[in-house]
Amino acid sequence: MLGRDAPEARSRMLSLERLATRSVWTLSPGAADPRGFQAAANARSSARGMDMKVVVDLRALNAPVAATPGLADLVFVAPVFLQMILIDERAVLLHGPRLGASASPSCWLYPDPPVVEAAVDLWNVTVRSAVSLPEDVIVLTDRQRAIAAQLLHGHTDATIARELGVSLRTVASEVRALMDATGSTTRYQTAMRLFDR
Repeated sequence: MLGRDAPEARSRMLSLERLATRSVWTLSPGAADPRGFQAAANARSSARGMDMKVVVDLRALNAPVAATPGLADLVFVAPVFLQMILIDERAVLLHGPRLGASASPSCWLYPDPPVVEAAVDLWNVTVRSAVSLPEDVIVLTDRQRAIAAQLLHGHTDATIARELGVSLRTVASEVRALMDATGSTTRYQTAMRLFDR
C-alpha cells in the first residue's frame, strides 16, 4: 500500500517519482484535479525527458482540465473508469477502497508482472480509443489551480489573495473565470465541479 488515503499517498509520491526512468502514463476518470500536486510532478518528469501521457474521461470535454498549459498536448480523452498510474511499464498505482468513514480512497502500488501486464493492456486499449483534447477545452493555469484548491477549503477572496501574494481584484477575477468556465452560480458549486464531486 502506498497510502491509506490521498494525503498519505501524495506525501510518498515524490520518492516514487524518482524511481521512474522512462514513462509515466495516467488514466483519470475525473475531469480535473485542480490541487495540482500532480502538475508539479508532471513538469519535473517532463523536464527529465520522461514519456508523459494522461488520458482523462470524456467528462473533461464539459469541464476545465487541470493540466499545465505547456503540457496540455500530452492529455487525451477517452472513456476512463478507474484511476491508474503506470510507471515504466513495470509498476502500477491503483486507487483502492476507502479505509475510513471520511477517508479518500487508498492507493496501492503493484509491481507484480501479471498486474502490470493487465494494466499495460488496459492502457493500450484505452489509448486506441483516445483523442486529443479539443482546442476549446479550458486548461487551468497554475494560479487558477491554486485558487480552486483554496475555494474547496472555503477560503475568502481576501484569504486567498494573502496566501498567494496577489491582489484581491486578481482573485475575484480568477474566481469569476472559474465560475464561468464551470457554469457555476456559487463559489462552492465551482469548487465541487472542479474537483468532480
